[in-house]
Amino acid sequence: MESGNVFISSLIVLIVPSLRNFFFATNKHGEIVQEKKKERIPFFDVVKGVAIIAVVLIHVVGVMEEFSFFSHTLIPYFLNALFRFAIPVFIIASGSLLTIKDYHWKSLISFFYTKCVRIIIPYLFMVALIVYWNGESFRVFIHHAISGDILVPYYFVVILIQLYVLFPVLYRYRTSRWLLPISFAISLAIFLYPPFWNIGGIPFCGEYLFFFVYGITKGTSFIDSEKSVKQTSYLDIRVLLFLCGLYFTLFFLLPDYYYNIQFVYGVVIYNLCVYGYTFFRGNHALRWLEKVGGMSLWIFLVHYPLVIWSISLTSLLMTQTSLVFLLSGLLSLALSVSLGILLRELYSRILSLVQMKKGNGVIFENHYPMGQV
Repeated sequence: MESGNVFISSLIVLIVPSLRNFFFATNKHGEIVQEKKKERIPFFDVVKGVAIIAVVLIHVVGVMEEFSFFSHTLIPYFLNALFRFAIPVFIIASGSLLTIKDYHWKSLISFFYTKCVRIIIPYLFMVALIVYWNGESFRVFIHHAISGDILVPYYFVVILIQLYVLFPVLYRYRTSRWLLPISFAISLAIFLYPPFWNIGGIPFCGEYLFFFVYGITKGTSFIDSEKSVKQTSYLDIRVLLFLCGLYFTLFFLLPDYYYNIQFVYGVVIYNLCVYGYTFFRGNHALRWLEKVGGMSLWIFLVHYPLVIWSISLTSLLMTQTSLVFLLSGLLSLALSVSLGILLRELYSRILSLVQMKKGNGVIFENHYPMGQV
């Protein structure tokens, strides 16, 4: 069912010229903007804040469905489909933020070192903590770290690391008109051929390549100035709303428990976030989302056990499914943000101590805060 939705919506995008241009046009100014943008861009924290909330709610729905809270499958299927923009949006935002000065070995080492500090070390720390809690061996730790199977969401970190390894090659061809179409064809082909979803028990990034390349080719130019966004034709808004309507129409025709490879829906929601950020910039809610997005990695790493615990607790206090969903979602978010803040601060202090011991004030420069995943 899901594959039918993805295939039909993708086919419509490919057939209609205006939709095809909207999806596959390469940003010719991406190189200039990305080279000069070094500071944090609030939009990306906001969009990651939206995405991480959606991730938590996906897992609230998933755990409640597993525990048989819903009397009709269409309700959890719809809620799940509604939030399935989360991982595509995360990956697009991550690709948009990345840049590399040149292809000298020092630049490459600096790039991968930064990703190691920001992502790999926190990920390995959480895997090690869970392995220790379970009383398992170092060999088991290695297996879980490579496969990302110790918790349901951790496969995504493995996928993200693979995409970062590919980044220097992809970035070299970011202005090529063929990069997006080729990456789309690769991702669609792998999506339609399940044996390639995992290779040797390790999640493979092929399905997600299009989202990453989409971010790389679009860069940060759309948010570089308010003028560049506001001058965009409202036809684009109508296109986005049409595609969003198409996604849900196909969902009701082909209901199923959807997963993350939503090529059209993910891109649509990302672009809707651009418009929303432009017109609501300065709103208090956006500032809150920016703070949540700034710690999105830590929230992602800690939220799943807290979702299970929150649902177990709220189900003891009430039986109405809608209330369990709402309260479990709020409690999961509150606990995940709180624990995320604590772990982020702890990790930041450890990095500071290491920096002081090395006696070099530059070693961790721009490697933090953690929001820029």
